[in-house]
Amino acid sequence: MQDCQLDGGNAFYDVQLPDAVLNLKQGVGRLLRDVNDSGVIIIFDKRLVSRPYGEIF
Repeated sequence: MQDCQLDGGNAFYDVQLPDAVLNLKQGVGRLLRDVNDSGVIIIFDKRLVSRPYGEIF
């Protein structure tokens, strides 16, 4: 993250956010491995709808 900041980037948007999106997608993928699988994903973090970066998810 320090390298990102030193290069003038935003560590949150350029490093942490893409990593969080990937982790969420992988978690959903582990829940639903087959077309016959079913599951429930509940996200209690209201930042996904109240913050601008929530749209990325």
